[in-house]
Amino acid sequence: MESVRWNHAERHPITPYVRSLALFLQADDSYAPFDAADRLDGADSRPLTCLTVVVQHGMGLSSPLTQRLAQSPHLAGIRSLTLETGIFDQPLDVMLEALAELTELRCPDVQQSDNHFQNLIQHPKAAQLETLHLEGVQDILVTLAETTHLTGLRTLEVPHSGGHNSVESAFWRRLANASFVGQLERLDVSHCLLQDHALAAFIEAAPLAALRFLNLRHNPLTEASLGLLRDGPLPKDCEVLWDGPPLERCG
Repeated sequence: MESVRWNHAERHPITPYVRSLALFLQADDSYAPFDAADRLDGADSRPLTCLTVVVQHGMGLSSPLTQRLAQSPHLAGIRSLTLETGIFDQPLDVMLEALAELTELRCPDVQQSDNHFQNLIQHPKAAQLETLHLEGVQDILVTLAETTHLTGLRTLEVPHSGGHNSVESAFWRRLANASFVGQLERLDVSHCLLQDHALAAFIEAAPLAALRFLNLRHNPLTEASLGLLRDGPLPKDCEVLWDGPPLERCG
């Protein structure tokens, strides 16, 4: 398998062996996605399985650019998509609609409200996602608590996504009852303003029998949560990361 890192200035050949493509776009590369998609369409290559789009210097990822990429037949088989950009023009549900094989979506360092992601999470085709990483989306947990479409989700990573609801036990109890929580194998809620009473509300209410990894780092948790994490209802083979004393959990 060949991986290619492509930008507007460096025209790497796209060969039949390419399976992973990274597009690096700068502020003066407005047409780079169009150019890349055109080259993909004309290349003698098989469908890609992994695509990373990195948008630099404050440039946004707009719907027209995203739609053009999504139209490429070489992207029809994409299973993993990473969009590294701080500005979205609501293109994500468009990508989800076009990429029928997509099972992993990663949006690191978003730094926006959840308004741009509601259509994605509440889209019927969200059921195909197995891994969802949304970083820095304020109050995204509210939308997650209400969705019924993430039926295939196994890994949820929402670091830096705390909001005004993150300190409320009632909110975390509602999130614990979300339709997808019982099937999660990996959960990252680091940097989410999670406090002891809210963590207790979540763990005591959530069906976490499938969970094998839980990241609680960089939350204002205290040693009051030690007993809950060590002896509570979490599976004994679940790896827990937190900033408190060693848990010494027995498998």
